[in-house]
Amino acid sequence: MNNTQLDILGISETFWKGVGNFTASIPIVAENYRVIFSGGDVSRRGVALILTERAQKALMYCNTTRTMLIKIQDRLHNTIIIQVYAPTTDSDDTAEDFYEDITASICANAKSRDKIIISDDVNAKVGRDKVGNVVGPFGLGVRNDRGDNLIEFAQRHKLFVANTWFEKRERARHTWTAPNSTVKNQVNYILVSTRYRNSVRNAKTRQNADCGSDHNPIVIITNTRLKQIQR
Repeated sequence: MNNTQLDILGISETFWKGVGNFTASIPIVAENYRVIFSGGDVSRRGVALILTERAQKALMYCNTTRTMLIKIQDRLHNTIIIQVYAPTTDSDDTAEDFYEDITASICANAKSRDKIIISDDVNAKVGRDKVGNVVGPFGLGVRNDRGDNLIEFAQRHKLFVANTWFEKRERARHTWTAPNSTVKNQVNYILVSTRYRNSVRNAKTRQNADCGSDHNPIVIITNTRLKQIQR
């Protein structure tokens, strides 16, 4: 986070069970990071969000259910950040249940003016073909059924898939690499409210991030003027 100058980092497939939060002090960068996690009862299905001190000061609300959500106060509007991890193909949960959970979180916590950012590991492929104002022309691969589900969900909630709208080299668009190092797919996305499309200045996959994972992190740069909450 320090090397890539991130204020908020979402993580999927954590091994922590239950819900909680703690502060991680990193002396080498003189920063206290707040880690908020939600893991349920099954190991490796959890999600987490890590916030810098700057982001912590604007934190209004946190909901650590299966679909993890935090609300950040901006000077002009609130930003809803949702971190999700979709069920795998061998899971008992269906894609319909998964998207219903996210929809319930949005309906319960977001207002019409709020900026919604969804960081997800959905194992979906939206493909390289442009789809309206939702999917841009810089995706990767061929769309699959899960990609159809994701696009339908984005259309319903007026979201766009940010990391398909910024032109990058094709070999730098993949977000997951198979153990054989030859199969590479784009299966992770960041969705943002279409209303705030112009606030997203860039979205890219960080191929050089050494984070001990077969997934590459996706980074978006968005204009948000954080407001410090008076406790």
